Amino acid sequence: MLHLAALLLLLLTGFSLTEAVEIKVHDNNNKTCLYANLSVNFTIVYEGNGTMKNTTFTLPNSLSSNGSVCGDNNSAPLLKMDFGPGHSLSLNFSHSAGLFRGDVLTFTYNTSDTNLFPGAKNTSVKQVAVDSLMEAAPLNTVYTCRSAKAIASKEVIMVVYDVGLQALVENGTISKNESICKADMSTTMGPLTTWTASTMTPTKPPPPPIPSVGNYTLKNGSETCLLANMGLQLNLTYMADNQVFFFFLHLFATVLFVHYKKITSAPFFILNHFRHD
Repeated sequence: MLHLAALLLLLLTGFSLTEAVEIKVHDNNNKTCLYANLSVNFTIVYEGNGTMKNTTFTLPNSLSSNGSVCGDNNSAPLLKMDFGPGHSLSLNFSHSAGLFRGDVLTFTYNTSDTNLFPGAKNTSVKQVAVDSLMEAAPLNTVYTCRSAKAIASKEVIMVVYDVGLQALVENGTISKNESICKADMSTTMGPLTTWTASTMTPTKPPPPPIPSVGNYTLKNGSETCLLANMGLQLNLTYMADNQVFFFFLHLFATVLFVHYKKITSAPFFILNHFRHD
């Protein structure tokens, strides 16, 4: 049984915004050949002793990109981010006809890491993979997407946002031209309400407004496998300049795209087209 409820819980309770991680991969001449700037939140369900547990963490700044590949006309670029004892996130790129795209996003995690998976019953290295993470973008541009994309498998939820990617960087110079994702260019987004409060005193979030009810459809190709009538709301909280900011973003059926995919042995749900500003 898929943990769709866990994904919806994540969307309803919100996730913490974090600083984006910047990675520059260099070629043999020490010139930048691959550039990435992104934020990723991970939530993983794992088996403890007699109970199911979950852990949440972000892609850290302290990572290694030594396993990355610059790529060229004859080979595909690979961005590989290793962190902690046996964890990694990698993105395979392809390029043709003057365009580059991200093909496969692979997340590998090691449940023997007692800091992230305390009390794990079955310690092992596990892997999930998702294809078609990003849209095609022209070469010599930076693909950007501030909008969040939540990807859920049976045990893993990844929320990817604030993305900037450029493969096959020319002459070591990161482009100043951007290719903006479709989600960021949407003009049908629901209203976004912001509250601010000083952190000098204990701060409680204001009561969230009641979300509007919409109809949602989950499809496997052209086959409808799940219908839902509900209200969805994304609650975001973060700190900046000694202030706490609260965001309540309503997700409407007209802008929420739900798609079912089966990449490996585990099905995935991808919820796309919602933004944070």
